[in-house]
Amino acid sequence: MLLLSEGRGGHDSQSEGIAAALASRYVVELHHCRVSLRQKWLRSLLRSAANRPWPRLQRWLLRRCYRFDRPLDGGYQIMVGSGGNLLFALLVAEQQGWARSIYSGTSKGYPAAKLGAVVSVVASGAANNIVLPLPPARRSSLPAPDNAVALGALFIGGDGAGYHYTAADWQQLAAQLAVLPAVTGWLLTTSRRTGAAAELLLRKAVASANLTLLDSCYYSEAPRPVVAEYLARASFVVVSEESFSMLAEAIYSGRPVYTFAPQACGRLSDNDAQALASYRTAGYLRPLSQLDADLAEPIITAQPLPDIDGILCDRLAALGIVAVVQ
Repeated sequence: MLLLSEGRGGHDSQSEGIAAALASRYVVELHHCRVSLRQKWLRSLLRSAANRPWPRLQRWLLRRCYRFDRPLDGGYQIMVGSGGNLLFALLVAEQQGWARSIYSGTSKGYPAAKLGAVVSVVASGAANNIVLPLPPARRSSLPAPDNAVALGALFIGGDGAGYHYTAADWQQLAAQLAVLPAVTGWLLTTSRRTGAAAELLLRKAVASANLTLLDSCYYSEAPRPVVAEYLARASFVVVSEESFSMLAEAIYSGRPVYTFAPQACGRLSDNDAQALASYRTAGYLRPLSQLDADLAEPIITAQPLPDIDGILCDRLAALGIVAVVQ
């Protein structure tokens, strides 16, 4: 298997989740390939070419429009990726017969039928669409949460998907968390999306509210991989609502997950809105306003998760991407 990556953590998490699912049932030899699109304006050109029966032009565009750190036609059985910039590369690999392709996300105007499989949470109606209750995601083997200590992980995103955070939003969040008497402390991390300006406002809000931070990671200053560590230590997680990759990782941790949003919430895309609604309906996400009442209970339990790996492997076998295991 070749995992294509454009260096975005949320997209890579989905690809790694697919690879991990297959590794739960098959022997997987995993290779990685860093991919970069030479210019952003090429995306519309590539989308147009993908919708036309021009294989020679598609091969030429693949060579001219991308940089790869290894060849794609190197004898792989499966290529997997997530993110719109990778769609053209996966489509060409599938159409040229170099490898079967698995893409996680919405098809963004590309002909989904020309890919091997498209994995999503919201159904697209395509015959090769694999619909999962949760998106595939990077997962760590975590111990059961220590419910004797109410320790919270706080995952902060930022502006995007129609959301805009102000100083007042960060102040309100910090003040809301600081008055939870049962919480012994917080593990806080921001993300690539947060930005230095928002992190400064967040720092001031945390200090003003006297929020007890046991550890913190501000991405713009000194990024480090703390998500798995924080999830292992925490008994529950609070996540900004627009951060879909962090939401998925938090849900998979088996900890109860609470969400917050800024006052200025624009309209989510239909796909994101449906995905968020499905997580709430299934009980995977709870509003932050519910946390205080939940902390009064002896143990906060998370909603049991479905067998995402099994569902994904069964559907990939049904599509002929992998062999059926007897």
